[in-house]
Amino acid sequence: MIQKVRVITKIGPDLKGEGILSDIRKILGLETVDKVTAIKVYRLEGISTLQAKELAEQLLSESINQSYTVNKAYLQGGITLEIGYKSGVMNPEVASIMKAAEDLGVKLTACDSSFEYIFFGKLTKNEILKIVEKLRLY
Repeated sequence: MIQKVRVITKIGPDLKGEGILSDIRKILGLETVDKVTAIKVYRLEGISTLQAKELAEQLLSESINQSYTVNKAYLQGGITLEIGYKSGVMNPEVASIMKAAEDLGVKLTACDSSFEYIFFGKLTKNEILKIVEKLRLY
């Protein structure tokens, strides 16, 4: 089974979300987006929900300023877009996550990561397509 862990910054600025919002306004000229929240998503294969929680606490998040969920959405509302690496592009985090998990006694079959971006504001379908095009660069 694949466990999905979502990690969000709870204390302090969401630098990735703020950066995306700034790019949307400056580069794309879209003023209809009020806020962007970035959520890091990890897919962990071959482990239990309990093991996913253990990795979320010990490896994937910082308890000081972040929180996480396992197998459920983090925020409601807005428009959520998930952006991963382009097909054929290696995810540089995978080997490190696999090794660190093994060091913690958790044997993953596979893992991957991506970002969910939640956009708040009034967006048209064309504006969403422009944003997706831009975010594919990250």
